[in-house]
Amino acid sequence: MTVLDPLSVTELSMKKMMLLSIVTLFPLYAGMKITVPDNAPTIRAGLDRADVGDTVFVRKGIYHERVTLKDGVVLLGESTAGTIITGKSTSPVVMGADKAVIKNFTIENGDKGILCEGVTMTIEHNCICNNRSSGIHCLLVLPHIIDNVIYQNKWSGIYCEGARTLRASIENNVIGENGYSGIMLLGNSDVVVENNVFLGNKQFGIWAAEGARRSRVVFNDFYMNREPFKGLAQVEKTNFGVDPKYDLDSNSPVELFSKRSEVLHMRGKDNKDIGLIFPQ
Repeated sequence: MTVLDPLSVTELSMKKMMLLSIVTLFPLYAGMKITVPDNAPTIRAGLDRADVGDTVFVRKGIYHERVTLKDGVVLLGESTAGTIITGKSTSPVVMGADKAVIKNFTIENGDKGILCEGVTMTIEHNCICNNRSSGIHCLLVLPHIIDNVIYQNKWSGIYCEGARTLRASIENNVIGENGYSGIMLLGNSDVVVENNVFLGNKQFGIWAAEGARRSRVVFNDFYMNREPFKGLAQVEKTNFGVDPKYDLDSNSPVELFSKRSEVLHMRGKDNKDIGLIFPQ
């Protein structure tokens, strides 16, 4: 029988632990992993090195950059509260790309937080706040917008111009305290809005133009907006207005990611929670 050296056993265990950590961090994404700042000094430099299917992983820190995503590349922050991209108020902080994913960031201080022009992408588990006009601006195509806090943007949380749904939706977000509306649907926008919380937007939870009448608004909570909705979208009777009782300890919107609303538990479509997604 072969007897392993104790040091070899320890080294083997350490290797297994390291492998487990990598799998935990990147459970869904294949391809090469590029870490900022370990392998590239900036987010832009990390994306420049990436190809379709790769993941650029960004460690905690404040990054003063204008970021242009890359087709088919995942941009993944270490934590939403700790990985911050801060922009200049004259331009978007993040420019979208086709089949890209951006997840686990705070995106702030731009003209727009994220600008998506005719691209299908995923915007997931970010705090998009304190931008000069809109948090997310969508042109022609709606990205999949899921599990985000979209808060305290000066104009609208999500601004859609002729945006159409291509197997995407606006779901399970908290959209609050934006300067005009939570969502604006302009032109011939045709989107699905479900399982969101609209909280304290200064004018409207949702404003929809006449051309956006095919948009569907289902299973949302509208609370303390000046008006819940205005316009011609299909607002179904599954929507309601109750206090989500978030009970924030500070004025930081990122804190919402740690505040599950018990009153909205299993009240959404298919018995899902309304608002942010928490592990079951």
